[in-house]
Amino acid sequence: MSLPEDKAIVGSTVELKIANEEIFPEGFEAKMLCTGQNCTPNERFFNSIHEEAAGNLVEGRFTDSGKADHYPYVAKLYLMLQ
Repeated sequence: MSLPEDKAIVGSTVELKIANEEIFPEGFEAKMLCTGQNCTPNERFFNSIHEEAAGNLVEGRFTDSGKADHYPYVAKLYLMLQ
C-alpha cells in the first residue's frame, strides 16, 4: 500500500475481499501494508494471499484517518498476480 505522506498512514484502515473471501477484515490497519523507501519492490508484497484470480471480483474499502496535511490525495493498493 502506498500513501503520499506518513501522517495519512497512522489510523487509516483497509478492507479487502477477493471472490467474497475476506483477505483483510474491516478495520485492518493500513500501516500493516506499508513499507519504507528502503524496502525493495519485491519485498513490499504481503505474501500470504493465496486466492485464485480467475476473473473473480476484488472488493476493497479504504478509510482515511483524517490526519493528512493535504487533501485530496491518492491511496494505492498494489496487487501482484502470480
